[in-house]
Amino acid sequence: MVDSDVGNLDVLGGAAFGNNVTNNSVTITTGGVVGTAGTGSVFGGVSQSVMTVSGNSVTMNDGLVNEQIVGGGLGGVGGGLANNNTVTITGGNVVDSVYGAAISGTATATAYDNHIFIGVDGGTGSISIGNFVVGGSTAGGTAKFNDVQVYYGAVANAIIGGQVDGGSGASVTDNEVLVKGSTITVVTFIAGGYIPNLVTGASFYRNIVTVNDDIAVANVYGAFIADTNLTGNINDSTVNVTALQQLAVFMAAEV
Repeated sequence: MVDSDVGNLDVLGGAAFGNNVTNNSVTITTGGVVGTAGTGSVFGGVSQSVMTVSGNSVTMNDGLVNEQIVGGGLGGVGGGLANNNTVTITGGNVVDSVYGAAISGTATATAYDNHIFIGVDGGTGSISIGNFVVGGSTAGGTAKFNDVQVYYGAVANAIIGGQVDGGSGASVTDNEVLVKGSTITVVTFIAGGYIPNLVTGASFYRNIVTVNDDIAVANVYGAFIADTNLTGNINDSTVNVTALQQLAVFMAAEV
């Protein structure tokens, strides 16, 4: 548990190099400060290489994280799996991004069934996220069954269910974003599935965004491919809207 200033440090619930990392947790409470300007991240669990990072969690009730929060992190070369990792934030300030799972390096791995909860349904509070909110992200490979639920707070960049950064044959499938709360602001876009970079043979299937209240946001996509040179397919992506304001572009998929 972090309930005071830990200085210029990362906080890790569990960490290993060459081993699986499972079922670790970190809780940040009132007065908890991680890092100084530009440094200091929180990981529920983190490992390297072809391993499994599963069942790890970060809970933030208040305080300040000066870099990013990651429920489960995996790095290195090769495959691997990050699944069932969770981040829950009910209050506080995260200067950079929040990931349910983040797989980095040159890994062609799978981010599967990871979760983020920002706020509480029907609740109120102050939450600020300085960059992205992503349920499950991998450098290459597959992002599937990741989800983000947002009930209040401000997100300075985008909310994304599942993301694959690049590589050949990327698959972004069955990821979901729910936005429910009139006090939510999102600066750039909301997407169920997202690929930001050049990919060949990519596929999107059944990514969903549901917006249930008036919010301020620029763009909403069921699935979003940012690079116009990408080749692949988008299928069965959905946007469900009951109320929306300040919407500049609205579509289920874009290439």
